[in-house]
Amino acid sequence: MMNATLLDNPEQSACGFRREAELTALVEKLLGEVAQLRGEVAELRQQAGYWKGMFEQTKRKNEKLQKEIDSLRAENRQLKDKLFAAKSEKKPSKDRSNRLDDPKAVDTPPRPRGHQPNTPGPRRRDYSHLPIVEEFAELPSDETACPKCGKLAADTGETEDSEVIEVDVHAHRRKIRRKRYRPTCDCADTPKTLTAPAPPKLIPKGRYGVSVWVHVLLAKFASHRALGNALEALSHYGLDLPQGTITDGLKRITPLLEPVYEAILARNAESFYRQADETRWSVFVEQEGKIGYRWWLWGFLGEDTTAFRLEPTRARCARGALRGRGQRHPYGRSLLGLQGDGPSPLGCGEAGVLLGPCASRFHRRRQGLAGTYRLGRCVAKSHSPPLPSESATAFARSQDARVCPARHGFA
Repeated sequence: MMNATLLDNPEQSACGFRREAELTALVEKLLGEVAQLRGEVAELRQQAGYWKGMFEQTKRKNEKLQKEIDSLRAENRQLKDKLFAAKSEKKPSKDRSNRLDDPKAVDTPPRPRGHQPNTPGPRRRDYSHLPIVEEFAELPSDETACPKCGKLAADTGETEDSEVIEVDVHAHRRKIRRKRYRPTCDCADTPKTLTAPAPPKLIPKGRYGVSVWVHVLLAKFASHRALGNALEALSHYGLDLPQGTITDGLKRITPLLEPVYEAILARNAESFYRQADETRWSVFVEQEGKIGYRWWLWGFLGEDTTAFRLEPTRARCARGALRGRGQRHPYGRSLLGLQGDGPSPLGCGEAGVLLGPCASRFHRRRQGLAGTYRLGRCVAKSHSPPLPSESATAFARSQDARVCPARHGFA
């Protein structure tokens, strides 16, 4: 047998070694470039994070500055409105010289407050309607004795009188003793004992009498005091009333006052001339279909009465005013002549004049009462005081307003 070995071509082997060396050098070069690029990428990422943080910081600073600018603009606008806007109620200027110096003008010092010299003082009030409680002041016996002989002075029966106004407020317990009687006859089917009836109470089985409720009602509605303050004032006189009991009692008294309230509204609606105005009033109660707690308090000033209505919205104000319920009134100011074909709740049987908000909502609500009322011309747009009958009639006649012809003889 023979062994044989195949030998490679020397030229091919040399080419392979060179190719391998070139590829190795290329790979090392690419690895160096990749390492360099990775370093640049890391550096750029650091710079991007830095500039991103600076951008967020600048953005927050700009937002803060923008809010300050908006606040200053709003304050500037408010101050301009307060200084240059039209005033609803203009006060006469004290300086009527148009700030021009008058050489003939005499500088007079301002008049001091209080009572002026050389003028009659106010009259003393008359308290003769108050009851008189007599109180005698006597001298002790040792002071009536003569300092020399010690003999006592005799009473002449005369007095030197003076008056002092006093207020005596005190609470007391009213103890009622109901007498019981025993019949002296032997009649059949008769009660064995007769007892006097108990006096009537404002609140059945209530502990507090009528005078307590009168005091609370006067303090709250006549003196316009808060209920807590009124009860605290009574505690100084030894009467400690629980506020919860008084509040519940006022709720139970309310139905008794509703006829009086309705009578005031009816009397107010009979006035031919009325003045009305409204203001918002917060009532913190939940009501179905209403969002928020803003209610509206309407006041109607008649010839001899003033009526108030508290309503949740202003949607039916014109209809309530036209129907004479004293409920609501539209927005704005106008003097309106209302003329109707039938009995008008505004008074005088056929028509009335109402000084109050503008007529836009009256026109919208009048459609629901077609054939009953007809609006006259808007003849005034200002906060005007209530006009007497003669003045309002002359004013309406001068403005060619429609007023009740049956009462005033013109239209």
